[in-house]
Amino acid sequence: MERHDNESTQRNPARAVSDEIREVLQGKAFATLEEANVFIAAYMQQKNQRPMANFQGLSLDQMHRFISFPFDSPHLVTFTNAPEESLTAPIMRLFGMLVEAIGEQGLKPPCGRCIRCKRWITSRCFWG
Repeated sequence: MERHDNESTQRNPARAVSDEIREVLQGKAFATLEEANVFIAAYMQQKNQRPMANFQGLSLDQMHRFISFPFDSPHLVTFTNAPEESLTAPIMRLFGMLVEAIGEQGLKPPCGRCIRCKRWITSRCFWG
């Protein structure tokens, strides 16, 4: 059985897992292939549920759920609801006015092309 150096397993995670499974299976005897598969499946499930330092203590399973279903993982992350009162920050007021001015037809500066005209429309919306 050929052993791989540490550098090659760092570059190839599949090889690292394969080597790890090979190590776990050493000295074990199974009556059937199905029995071996059940053992490996249980081992991998335990491995995937172990906390990992690289994931701030989350397991591989938790990271998978967090990445794939972030809104269905309230035990890992919470999202705040939109504030009920209107936002009074100047940028939000500007954004609201721009959205209203743009409407369904879009924003049309006087000449329609130059940046100066677009700035003119923006300043008109903001300053009135």
